[in-house]
Amino acid sequence: MNWVKTFESFIYEAEGKRVVFFPGRFQPFHNGHLEALRRTSQEFGLPVIPLQILSKNEESPFPDTLLKKMGADVVKSNSFIADYFIYPQSYGKTVIPWFVRYLRDQGYDPMGLGCGSDRLKDYNNQVAYITGPKSDTPVDPGFTVKMVDARDSDGASGTRVREALRNDDEKSFQSMMPRELWKYYDELKKYIK
Repeated sequence: MNWVKTFESFIYEAEGKRVVFFPGRFQPFHNGHLEALRRTSQEFGLPVIPLQILSKNEESPFPDTLLKKMGADVVKSNSFIADYFIYPQSYGKTVIPWFVRYLRDQGYDPMGLGCGSDRLKDYNNQVAYITGPKSDTPVDPGFTVKMVDARDSDGASGTRVREALRNDDEKSFQSMMPRELWKYYDELKKYIK
């Protein structure tokens, strides 16, 4: 990344592959996530990266190694997804600058992000900071957040997928999951109590 600070603004020149990202917990990855990622990519006209966040307080029931295998399969099967990462740790409430720096370290230049309605207000505030004159993480002036919520009250959710696993309901599991992840049914079940 090349940047020069001039008076109160940043001049920014991108070096990595231009992408957008969608942060989430993906526990596990399901069709609602896939649709939100598709919408994010379409809204920005760029490939998207799902950035899985592992909360300090609420650890995933699934091991990182399994999540990484599933993420790799989703990337292989969907051309609008550029890559997949498990973000190592949450750094408090202002996470967007940390996400941007992390993705730059991976060779990408984030141009914006998609999110659900539950995160829009918080992320809008963070985008205002990161695009403002006091930012310590310069971004493209067009960097923005877009709400791409794909939630359906009767559709897939992490809670419903885990419930299907708990109830040994493979048919419900498959109805909520991308086909490329059906093969993980038995392995995912091992981690649900």
